[in-house]
This record gives sequence, structure tokens and C-alpha cells, in this order.
Amino acid sequence: MRLASYLLERDEAEGLADAIQTERETHYASHGTWPSVAMLTRVRSNQETYAEALRERGIPVEVVGLKGLTETPEVQDIIATLTVINDPGRSDSLMRLLAGARWRIGPADLMALNDYAEYRAKRRAYAIQHQLPADFESEDGSKESDRGFASDTGEIVESASLIEALHNLPQPGWVSKAGRTLSEAAHRRLTRLKEELTYLRSLANEDLPTLVTEIERVLGLDIELLARPYAHEASARRHVDAFMDLVVTFEAAQEAPDLTAFLEWLSIASDHGGGIEQAPEPATDGTVQILTVHGSKGLEWDVVALPGMREGDFPSDRATNWVTDVSEFPWPLRGDRDGLPQFTALEDPQQWVENQRDLTDLNSLPSSSKKKKRVPRNTRPP
Repeated sequence: MRLASYLLERDEAEGLADAIQTERETHYASHGTWPSVAMLTRVRSNQETYAEALRERGIPVEVVGLKGLTETPEVQDIIATLTVINDPGRSDSLMRLLAGARWRIGPADLMALNDYAEYRAKRRAYAIQHQLPADFESEDGSKESDRGFASDTGEIVESASLIEALHNLPQPGWVSKAGRTLSEAAHRRLTRLKEELTYLRSLANEDLPTLVTEIERVLGLDIELLARPYAHEASARRHVDAFMDLVVTFEAAQEAPDLTAFLEWLSIASDHGGGIEQAPEPATDGTVQILTVHGSKGLEWDVVALPGMREGDFPSDRATNWVTDVSEFPWPLRGDRDGLPQFTALEDPQQWVENQRDLTDLNSLPSSSKKKKRVPRNTRPP
């Protein structure tokens, strides 16, 4: 057992990664096989910090659980692409693609694209209000409708959409009233991205596994994952394959699965667990598995790391509050309370006596008859 203290979380991640690397190499040198290794955290929010420190040392990593899975960079790119082709109002998802390593659209070009989105939104709102054709050709700022922001128009338009602006790019040289314009390099990249998204949107009605597979191919994720300097062929696709398993599971469970339903399910399940997080088998290929302490119950590894063991934090001494935490909601107030097990022994001793009598009667029956009678197992003595 080793104990270490660190001032910053990043320092702790670096120290744990070094210690795990030493343990792995020592075990392999003496046994000829990789040890099973796990890192158990209290919460999922900091798992990617530890995962990145391990990846930097060439150690394969698996982030276990849906929440951790959807926060890995490659899976986030897939989800962002699915969201963009499904909902034209999700500019936040498009921003991940635009500012990512693949397209590398800089801040100045992002501001110019946002100006054009505002320009289109205001011109469209003005056209609707006055029942006129929308004018997207004249210079920005040349009309009274170009003042303010698109959101100022109230119910006519909620906000400017970067996705709409991407699919209706301005002519090269267009200048916003703020004096911003898209660079030639950005205009070329945005045109290519528009073509890719248009193609993927044409597949939106295909079955979900086919769509996700095509997104992976178009984004070049298979090549990118293997090209990482710390990538291992056996584990490089681990998270993408795990996400594909989720897609297949969802589609098999739905009578009429569609992209909108899948994204809604994914969001809810990711935020609240959804009952789909399953404990993994300890990896035998040297992969370090990162998961929550709660998800590790009943499992064993050769090497286990426990980061973040601070007084008051791990274990936590924070009081629960059912107003802010749905998992703490009192069962008597739930709409389905009549169908839940009734733990009444502490409140009604007579109920416990009756249950004990039922248990005594059951024990006196022949073994072949016991299977036919249901025993109340949800009560306990006061």
C-alpha cells in the first residue's frame, strides 16, 4: 500500500499515472502478463483528468460507465455530429466541431460566422413581420432591421443559428456591420464541413448503427485513434465500440427508434445513470479501468488506485437534499408509491407480527409447497 498527498488534482493525476506505470512494468517483468488495474473515483466529473495523464504515458485507458463514456473526446465528436444533423438550433454542438482539432476554425472566424448568423436571423424576422421576401444579399447594417440582436425580435426567432449560417455560407468577401469577415481558409473548411453534414443528414432516416458507423468513417476517427502516439491497437477503439454497443442496445429495445429519441435517451441516461451502467470484467490486456467506487462493488483487481481521498469529500459528509437530488425524493410523495415495497415495520409493529406469523406458517409447509407462497421480505423488526 502506498499513500501520497498532493496539492493540486493535476499533480495527483500525474503522480498516480507514474505509480501505475511502475506497477504495471514491475508486474509484467515478474509474471509475463499485464496486471488488472483500476482507478476508483467518488465522482465521474474528474475521471477525464486522470485518464489523460495515463494516456500521455502510453497506458491504455477505459472509462467505464455511460457518463464517463460520453465525456471521452472521440465519443463527444460523434454525439456532437448526431446532434447537429438532428437539431438546427444546437449551435453549441456545432461549436465543438468548428473549434476542434479537425477543422480548427479560429476565434476571429467564429465571430464572423456568428455575425452572419445574426444577420440572417434579423433579416428573416423582418421579412416575416412585414410579409416580405427575406433579403440576404444587401450589405449588413444597411437596413434598420440590422440593429440590435436576433433575440430582440421576441417570438419570431429564438436566436441566431450557426448551423443555418453554415448551410447558407456568405459569398467570399462578405463583411459584417462590425467589420468582420471569414478568411479564405475558414471559408474553404466551412464549405467542406457543410458538404459532410449535408451528406450525413441524408442518412438520418437510416438505422442508427449505420448512421454512427458512417459518422465515424466521415470524421476519420478510426485513423485518428490509431494515429495517437500513445494508442494501442487493441484498445484504441474501446470507447467508440462501447458507444456502438449502446446504439445497438437502444435500437433493439425500441419498436420505432429514431435519432431524436436516441439523443434524448442518451442525455437522460448520461445525467441520471439510467440503470444501464454495468460493472465490467477486470481487463487482462493492461488497460487501466476508471470507474466510480459505487460501480466497482464485487470486483477485484491486482492494482487499485483511490484518488481524491480527502476528509469530507471521499467519503462525503455532505447532507442530502431531495429538493435538488431526485434520488433522495421521499417515496411517500412519489406518484408510484402504491406499487413500491411498503417498509411499515418501524411504523406499525402489528404489521411485523403478522409478517412473522406468515413466515412461521411458511416454514411449517412441505418444501414443495413453499414455492407457491410469497413471503414478504421487505420488512424487518423494529
